[in-house]
Amino acid sequence: MAIKHGKDTKITLNGAEVCVTSWTVNTSIEETPSTTTCSGGFSETITGLKNATWSFTAYYDDEEQETAGVLATVEEGDTVSLEFFAEAEAGDTAPWYDMPTARITSIDASVDVNSLITITYNGNSNGEYDVKAEVAT
Repeated sequence: MAIKHGKDTKITLNGAEVCVTSWTVNTSIEETPSTTTCSGGFSETITGLKNATWSFTAYYDDEEQETAGVLATVEEGDTVSLEFFAEAEAGDTAPWYDMPTARITSIDASVDVNSLITITYNGNSNGEYDVKAEVAT
């Protein structure tokens, strides 16, 4: 796999592109302890449920109408459709992560007198999600 650059990425929220400064997706699987007296002194687990958490950060910019308009329509607790693309500018039409029922769990604003105001949206997959094959390897 070739090295990728962040400038070529994008995300869509409910089908509309959102201008972001960064995004992160973390996938995991639950492990449930299954150690018994027959485990030979070693800890054992079985796999359980899959989950993904995500976040993206955008500048507060009420003049960037498309992004501002999309972000103004969502709040904590909302279920949204999210797609995270790694090579959108290079013609990659398949998202790396596709979460049709993502839930927004928090929205955080960050204000620094020496910097631009940013807003970070955080959430989880809230159901089934797809991971592009090259990402999963």
